[in-house]
Amino acid sequence: MLRLGIFVAAMALGCSSSSSSSAPAQGDAGTSGDDASAEDASVDPITWTVSSPTPLGVARWGMPMAYVPPQKRFVGFGGDTNAAVSETFAFTPADGKWTAIADTNAPPPRYCHCLAYLPDQNQLLLVGGRDESGPLPAGAWTLDLATSAWTPVMGTVPDGVIGCMAAYMENQKRAIVFGGGSTRLAYDTFAYDPALRTFTKLAPKTVPTGRMDGMAVYDPGDGGRMLMFGGELGVGAPLDDLWSFDGADWKKLAPSGATPPKRRVPAHAFDARRRRWFLFGGTVDTKDLKDVWVFDAATLTWTQLPDDTAPKARGFASSGYDPVSDSFFVFGGLLQPSDVAMKDGWQVKLGL
Repeated sequence: MLRLGIFVAAMALGCSSSSSSSAPAQGDAGTSGDDASAEDASVDPITWTVSSPTPLGVARWGMPMAYVPPQKRFVGFGGDTNAAVSETFAFTPADGKWTAIADTNAPPPRYCHCLAYLPDQNQLLLVGGRDESGPLPAGAWTLDLATSAWTPVMGTVPDGVIGCMAAYMENQKRAIVFGGGSTRLAYDTFAYDPALRTFTKLAPKTVPTGRMDGMAVYDPGDGGRMLMFGGELGVGAPLDDLWSFDGADWKKLAPSGATPPKRRVPAHAFDARRRRWFLFGGTVDTKDLKDVWVFDAATLTWTQLPDDTAPKARGFASSGYDPVSDSFFVFGGLLQPSDVAMKDGWQVKLGL
């Protein structure tokens, strides 16, 4: 295993691995995986249906994507398709089609970076990532969705490059980036000002444990806050904690009832209108999960949903919420311990 400074990347294949994903087999759109834990019989079932496969029908994992409301589509960059790639694609739920974006000045090939949509500028913010050799140099870029041109962000940038977590805080007109891993597991909180094109390292009094491969979203309720769940500290040390960031300080939340088991890199989707956060699958070391959970941000309550029709267990999938169709989309991902990359696509309507 490759040693990354003081941070030892001795983990299963994925964002935090030092292994190459050379020549992964392609997964099919097939059947459900392992049985989930006990389900809440009082919750109505949801039905997963097959959607479009990953871009070009090629198995792909580690490609984050962001929803772009004006265009009613998702945009994703990079990922691993035998090796890290430097490609930009858009997926339009209305017609189920992926479209290659002929971008310019694209960042080098990478996977396991983080993305956030900047609405006032109609841009994507990309931070960090890795390739087969390990963490890439710290860097950040913006993609102008009107011109399809990438521009590097100059000056200070977050140095937690693998598996960082990012969300745009609408109430503050800035994006927040937390954590990630390179030579260390980062616990730094950075704010990006889209108007000034600058990052500022913040100094909150309370700080979550350093981590990578968690999930984060912006919740417009309770005055507006970033929510962050899970991730991992290293091999054998996944997390199940839940945090909120109000722009000044972090707060550890204490949800009522059951909590999803510890994991990293789950697929997730946030319905901002109903303030519901959906979670599917993820990975614990070399074991994948296929359970489905919903978090009610207003009541701080997790509920496990029946998953009889859920896709195969996986981690590292591309995912997001489309408010037009009220659907959670999941594309591709990685099966472990077999290290098989997936190319299938799935959709579930969330009108619960």
